[in-house]
Amino acid sequence: MRGTITLLFVLMIAFSPAQSNKSKKGKYVFELKETKIVQVGSADNLFFDYDNDGDQDLLIGGYNDQVLNGSKTHTLLYNNDGKGNFSVDKRSTFMGVEYGSMDIADMDNDGDLDLVITGQDLKRGAKFGVVIYKNDKGVFKKIKTIHPLDSYSYPTYAGFINANNDKHIDLVIEKDNNVEIYFNNKRGDFLMKSKLRGIEKAFAYGIVPFDIDKDGDDDILVQGEDENYEFTTKVYQNKLGRFSSVPHTFRNTYQGIIELVDLNGDEKEDVFMSNIGNSLEEVTGNKGAKNSFFYISKEDNSFTEVPSNIHKYNLGSSCFVDLDSDGDKDLIIMGSRRNLKRPNESVDAVDIYVNHNGTFKLFRQNAFQFLRQATIRATDIDGDGDNDVLITGFKDGDVPRTMLYFNKVK
Repeated sequence: MRGTITLLFVLMIAFSPAQSNKSKKGKYVFELKETKIVQVGSADNLFFDYDNDGDQDLLIGGYNDQVLNGSKTHTLLYNNDGKGNFSVDKRSTFMGVEYGSMDIADMDNDGDLDLVITGQDLKRGAKFGVVIYKNDKGVFKKIKTIHPLDSYSYPTYAGFINANNDKHIDLVIEKDNNVEIYFNNKRGDFLMKSKLRGIEKAFAYGIVPFDIDKDGDDDILVQGEDENYEFTTKVYQNKLGRFSSVPHTFRNTYQGIIELVDLNGDEKEDVFMSNIGNSLEEVTGNKGAKNSFFYISKEDNSFTEVPSNIHKYNLGSSCFVDLDSDGDKDLIIMGSRRNLKRPNESVDAVDIYVNHNGTFKLFRQNAFQFLRQATIRATDIDGDGDNDVLITGFKDGDVPRTMLYFNKVK
């Protein structure tokens, strides 16, 4: 499926003249360009500047049925030349994973971004775990592997977190369905400190660290199952590295999406939460809810639920990004939702919602190619001032695809 021929897929998006100076110039066109970037599904991807040259490079990991280095799971680092042309940086090698996660942070305070990766490694003889890589002048070196208790299971989430506010970044990981906190010992190692109580099963897409109570360290919002195997959403408040479950106003969700986004421009993290959306099944307490939910952060550190015009999506992916260059975040979202013409049926969709002063309106249905087990990432890849889009996943059931859309103004 890989090739070097350029394929143009033109997506015309006409915005109203009042939105921005850019939108007055003409129509937005997304051009799908075939590249040499590895084709993957069940993937996770990151745009970040690993070599400090001012452009956005790409780390991509996922499944491809072609064997590379003895495995069908691949994780590759691509260097961006500043114009959106990517080439593999072969100086660094990584654990190849699918169904996993990756995160970046400056864990050793040396001015560059380090990396943590976890997921399922299909290489023969591989031992599942969470692998931490130090960035040494643009070359990544493995410094630590944290193994799960069960050799037949693999962690599905790993992320950096400010757990104890000591200016040394820590870790939160999902391991054997538990959520565990690892402290940075300031000497290049991470040691397990605590577990979050009351969660019997955590969903990787529903582990969201952020500073909920605005005290300088990160708390954690978790979507999963409780000790009674009921779908639940829990908030764990962090006090000097000790996490305890506290009351909150978030709804319980299942197989949805949780994203952080500043909706009202007050520089505080608000929360977007999608509910189950591919069948008539409802999560307890959400009966009759037709749309996803927004939660606005208040001065007292609580969250107020506000109406949303965004449909419910499940088993999907989303990305808040300024597509129309008007200064606020629009939404690209992919997943299973109700058929708008036949509400008793579900459909697979990838939709764009345009943000007008905090109100989101469905602007275009099926804006991009729908992929299963997808990820959506966006950044300014080619340095022209607008945001481009990368989507990975499976097309037609089991064909891995990596689709890079350049955002152009005509």
